[in-house]
Amino acid sequence: MNKKITQTNTENMKKYIIIFLLTIIRMSISYGQIDDIKKKGNEHNNQTNPGNNDTNTDNNDSESCFSPCFNFCVSSSCIFIGSILDEWHKNILDNKAEDPTIVSLEVMPQVGLNNDLMTYHIMPRIRGTWGLYSTDFRYNFIVENSPGKLQFLRSLNWVIAEMNLISINEFNLRVGTGWFAHETTDNTFFHYNEQFVGIELRTFDQKINYTIEGRSAWDYTFGGNVYHEIGFKGSARVFEIPKVSLYVTIGANYYNYYTSVDFMTSNIGLNFLIH
Repeated sequence: MNKKITQTNTENMKKYIIIFLLTIIRMSISYGQIDDIKKKGNEHNNQTNPGNNDTNTDNNDSESCFSPCFNFCVSSSCIFIGSILDEWHKNILDNKAEDPTIVSLEVMPQVGLNNDLMTYHIMPRIRGTWGLYSTDFRYNFIVENSPGKLQFLRSLNWVIAEMNLISINEFNLRVGTGWFAHETTDNTFFHYNEQFVGIELRTFDQKINYTIEGRSAWDYTFGGNVYHEIGFKGSARVFEIPKVSLYVTIGANYYNYYTSVDFMTSNIGLNFLIH
């Protein structure tokens, strides 16, 4: 009886997510604005850092931060925090038999399409997880079929230090910090610190997963919102052999650059989970 109820709930969840995502696809009315993103990036850089056109120069704030950061890393407080994290990490690893994703590698090729059928995303992504710790890298190549020419925008998201604060079979909460960069009009890159948060809900057998993720980048040196993103994704396992699972994913992402340029894309892809 309980098994039938679980199967019915799973089927209902599948229907709800398909209806929700199709609604998002239909409502996604923003159009590609690659030129605007690049121009806004140049304007922001010129306003906040006049006279410096080199986007890859070292930041004096980083140098001034080195000494106090180093002192903290060798302090007793840091050692105490490190010991707590080490115990936390070991406790998570103890649950690997229940949740194999605790030590895993995920390879996630994805493509996206705006509903104007003129803007495309190619978004390969890879994430490695070891207990409490993860690192997550994504390359986003956007192609806009503008009248008379193609426009391109490349961006990079690397959540260098990611922590799985809660990691159990049916639920994962992770936060992290890292690096965001996007292309400019002269094919160089602006780069900023990025904050990340992700929530993943799973069925008990992990056949169906639902993920909500948010990213935010801020120019801490000169001030100003640079980039915000929120994404929703549903995954269904379609193939499994020992140590490898294959999921099909469908989702939607909303992007905002410099608080003025909006972008929304519907996505489909795969997730190769190796554990």
